[in-house]
Amino acid sequence: MVWGQQAGATSYLVARSSRPDFSTDCVTIQTSVQNVTDLTRPPVGGSLYYLVRAQAPFVGSWGQDSSGREITGICGL
Repeated sequence: MVWGQQAGATSYLVARSSRPDFSTDCVTIQTSVQNVTDLTRPPVGGSLYYLVRAQAPFVGSWGQDSSGREITGICGL
């Protein structure tokens, strides 16, 4: 998984879940580069979902949902 660099960011937090709402089975990975290799296989008949935000020097946003609201509470964060 690869994403564009956010100006000034020195680390990122990647969240992964087998549910699109990230309500369960949530894992986070911190990285200082703009890519992560995830060897986890999705559940049979399912998918894996990912979100990325800047972590340092300032915590960024997970983005907006389809209604335009800020996404919060990902992986209990």
